[in-house]
Amino acid sequence: RNTLSYTAGEEATREFVCAAFSAENKFLITQGGPPDWTLVLWSWDKARSHGAVKVSNLTGSVIHECSFNPTDSSLVCVIGDGVFKFFRLQEGAFKPIPNQLSKMREAANQNYVCHGWLHDDRL
Repeated sequence: RNTLSYTAGEEATREFVCAAFSAENKFLITQGGPPDWTLVLWSWDKARSHGAVKVSNLTGSVIHECSFNPTDSSLVCVIGDGVFKFFRLQEGAFKPIPNQLSKMREAANQNYVCHGWLHDDRL
């Protein structure tokens, strides 16, 4: 039985709004709730965090879901109200990946609540 605890600065994350395992079950990502909306990468067998990033936009919009790409566990997607982001995991850090949807002005007005990966690495 593993218990995960993450502290960002002085305050511990009070809730997780989403969690997802990598395809090989080695890693877990957890999406923390308000006010910081921190995405954390965990090593499941060691029950310790490897990296974290705040993923909400400047207005602190709600984040609904996070997931690993099922064929490439180094690729992560996060969606929410006006938020559609991809990250690549490199050396324990989340590196943002630019995408066309996040650049569109209309995307900021969309509320993304669910997503799924297709077999050819498309979302």
